[in-house]
Amino acid sequence: GVLIAGERGAGKTSLALAIAAEAKVPVVEIKAHQLEAGLWVGQGASNAPVILFVEDFDKFAGVRGKFINTENQDHEAFINQLLVELDGFEKQDGVVLMATTRNLKQIDEALQRPGRMDRIFHLQRPTQAEREAILYSAAKETMDDQLIDYVDWKKVAEKTALLRPPELKLVPVALEGTAFRGKVFDTDELMSYWSSFAATSNMKE
Repeated sequence: GVLIAGERGAGKTSLALAIAAEAKVPVVEIKAHQLEAGLWVGQGASNAPVILFVEDFDKFAGVRGKFINTENQDHEAFINQLLVELDGFEKQDGVVLMATTRNLKQIDEALQRPGRMDRIFHLQRPTQAEREAILYSAAKETMDDQLIDYVDWKKVAEKTALLRPPELKLVPVALEGTAFRGKVFDTDELMSYWSSFAATSNMKE
């Protein structure tokens, strides 16, 4: 199994989808109740090759004896059953269990031992240079070449520090629309338009 750890906005889900796309295998999202009932094991076998994907794994796979949304006794039983299923899971060819978490320390350590969820990726928010690269790459796909040259992408990257990678990819689309409507090619004015767009689109952290 694979754990992808990082704060909100680090791109955990995007990484999982990118891995699936690169491997050319489908992704099946597994809900908490499916884990609790053991239904995910059968889904893997019937859909292989496949990535079984669980978001916010820490919410229901927390350290035993510490709590998490269930009575302690039920939670202990759930974790113990999950450990048994993970021990036999590696025998299923073409099936990978992948999960995201904001807090790796909240996940029971037994789940992270070899042969279980033992491959761990730690993600951080994109740096300014990485944001600039994401913005420019997205712009090349959606914006007019002339407008791309007018935009100061370093400045745009500075002003979008709180955005997640999927949101960063929307910035060029919004900038192009506002630029051609208002005939504006000044980066500061474009970013002013973008701030209004982000506020009305509820895209702030």
